Amino acid sequence: MGIAIASHAPYDHSREKHEWLLKWADEIYHIRQPKDLDFGLLKAMEMDYIFFTHWSEKIPAEIYENFHCILFHMTDLPYGRGGTPLQNLILRGHDKTKISMIKVEEGMDTGPVYMKWPLGLEGSADQIYRRASDKIFYFMIKDFLMGVLEDRPTEPVEQARLAVDRNIPREIFRRRKPKDSDITEACWDLKEHFDRIRMMDAPGYPVAYVEVGGFKYFFTKAEYFPEFKKIRAEVVICES
Repeated sequence: MGIAIASHAPYDHSREKHEWLLKWADEIYHIRQPKDLDFGLLKAMEMDYIFFTHWSEKIPAEIYENFHCILFHMTDLPYGRGGTPLQNLILRGHDKTKISMIKVEEGMDTGPVYMKWPLGLEGSADQIYRRASDKIFYFMIKDFLMGVLEDRPTEPVEQARLAVDRNIPREIFRRRKPKDSDITEACWDLKEHFDRIRMMDAPGYPVAYVEVGGFKYFFTKAEYFPEFKKIRAEVVICES
């Protein structure tokens, strides 16, 4: 069996996860950026499955129409379709979610669901993404591939059915932009300041900042001490 892992996150391409997948796959191809999502190459390699574990780019139709493409989305679909799900969940006050494993189709995050796995939202964005990666590889992909090899493949369920049977609300999230990381006037209380700092604290994301007097103050590694009514964080100061 040949599989490809499409992800922007370096920890999804770690040696440990690669060796773990070799228990079920004969060949593993790593896709780290859109240009690596090459139709001709994937066809020549005869990939059986492409798992999009941490991917924010549009997936071309020629890819999902010709390969078995599976996407992981950090919400209890059909709730929370759309961009930057982690940040949108935290802003809405959620302290836990589910990772949805879905079949890729034309609509954004609209495909039928293979399975879901619980995930807590405590800690920084980087910590949450790493925990999500472990659950995706060591539980979800493993269970899926074992089912395929044992001739008991997981059958996906349409989201419309889940919405009715499990009473899941529908809401579409707006993808956040770099300017949304400006917390100069965005927060109402200390806890919200903490959440807005931690939810952007991951490699490749525009970290939270304030702009004062011609300087930008960038915040990472935040710790919240509600009993003392304070936040401790690392700060980098740059000219605007």
